[in-house]
Amino acid sequence: MHDPPSFFPPKQGARSNEVREKPHRASESPQTIYRAETSDLLNTRLKEAQEEEELTALILHNHGQALRKLFDSFFGVKEMRVVMLGLDAAGKTTILYKLHMGEVLSTVPTIGFNVEKVQYKNVVFTVWDVGGQEKLRPLWRMYFSNTDGLIYVVDSLDRERIKKAKQEFQAIIRDPLMLNSVILVLANKQDLKGTMSPMEVCEGLGLYDLRNRIWHIQGTCALTGDGLYEGMDWLATTLKRLQASGASTSVAGTYF
Repeated sequence: MHDPPSFFPPKQGARSNEVREKPHRASESPQTIYRAETSDLLNTRLKEAQEEEELTALILHNHGQALRKLFDSFFGVKEMRVVMLGLDAAGKTTILYKLHMGEVLSTVPTIGFNVEKVQYKNVVFTVWDVGGQEKLRPLWRMYFSNTDGLIYVVDSLDRERIKKAKQEFQAIIRDPLMLNSVILVLANKQDLKGTMSPMEVCEGLGLYDLRNRIWHIQGTCALTGDGLYEGMDWLATTLKRLQASGASTSVAGTYF
C-alpha cells in the first residue's frame, strides 16, 4: 500500500520514500538494524507532519487576518468626536459617567471639562463634557473643531431657563465649526414630575425651525439610564451612515 500524498513536496536532495542507510557493525543483529531504520523513518514522518501543521496554521492565520481586515473595512470600529454641552445642572457629567462606567457618580459642577472615551456598539465616541456655568460658556467654542456630533443636554424641569437654553443652543449650531455636526438633544430628568415633555423642549429650542440640519431629541433619565442608549444608538447609526456616504460631519478650524 502506498503512502498518502503529502502536502509538502520532498525537500531537495532528500529521498522521501527511502530510509537513509546507516553504517552498522557486523555485531548488530537484524532486529537492531530494523528498529534503527524504523526509528529514522518515524522521525522523518513526524518532522514532515510538524512542518505541514505549522504551514497550515500560518496559512489559516494569514487568511484570518485578511478576513478580519475585510470585515473591519465594512463593520470596523469607528472613532467619532462629540461635544456635550448645556446649561449648568442639566446633568451632563452624570450622563457622561453613566455612559462610560454604567454607574451614577456623585458630581460637582464642572469647572473646565471632563473627557472620556465611550464605546457604543462598534463606535468609539470621544465625549467632551464642558462646564455650563455662564462664565464658562464663551469658552465652549474652543472644543468645536473637528466635532462630528453635538449632544445638547436640557434640564426638562427648568422651565425658567428654557429661553436661555435656546439662546445658547442656537449660538452653538450656527457657529461655522459646527455647521456639519449631527445634533442629539437629550431632554433630561424625565423621571421628575412637572418636567417639560421632549416635544415641549423641542419647541422651546426651536428645533422645528432648523433647515438642512440633522437632529433628534430623546427623553432621558441620567440616573437610571433610560433613553441614553436609544439616543446613542441614533447618534452612532446616523454618523456611520453619513460618513459611509462620503458626507462630512465635522469642520476643522481653530478657536482664534
